[in-house]
Amino acid sequence: NINKAINEYQKNFQKPETRREFDLSDPQALKKERPARLSDDDPRCTVSGLQKFTGEDLNYDQRMKFQKEQFREWSLQQQRDWKNALADQKFADDLHDKNRIEIDQKTME
Repeated sequence: NINKAINEYQKNFQKPETRREFDLSDPQALKKERPARLSDDDPRCTVSGLQKFTGEDLNYDQRMKFQKEQFREWSLQQQRDWKNALADQKFADDLHDKNRIEIDQKTME
């Protein structure tokens, strides 16, 4: 009965996560930690810390997403411009043909 009480006490009041040294053996420690570097102006990034390197791009994913969207918009705009140019050219050709036919008919009379 006393062993049962001891086990119950240990289970309720002496949990591993309440121990002083638990942070040394915490299996979830890496998941709970902050990354070594959050941004370019992170105050924890000192010269001796070797956390910031030339050519490094922390916003690669965000930048690539923005560039893909920008390229898509440019492509759509170029397609619209191309269609408009073709329509203008067709209109000009039709107008020219119409004028030529009118001139030919006038000269035939």
